[in-house]
Amino acid sequence: MTARVRLHGVHRKEPFGISAIGRHVWWYGAPFFPFDGGEVKDLCVLGDIHCLIDRLKHSASKVAEFKTSV
Repeated sequence: MTARVRLHGVHRKEPFGISAIGRHVWWYGAPFFPFDGGEVKDLCVLGDIHCLIDRLKHSASKVAEFKTSV
């Protein structure tokens, strides 16, 4: 059995050399569930890494700027 899923999380570490900025990021993936005798025996998730990298780079270029008003 397989599916298409939308994975998401907060960019807290530095994957692929892209500095963490603490923002929400999402990307697509496809989990595969092999069965044996009616039971799930394993789980493998293929993630769209290129989509994730593009989203991380895009998020990093749009860091929010906070200004105070007087």
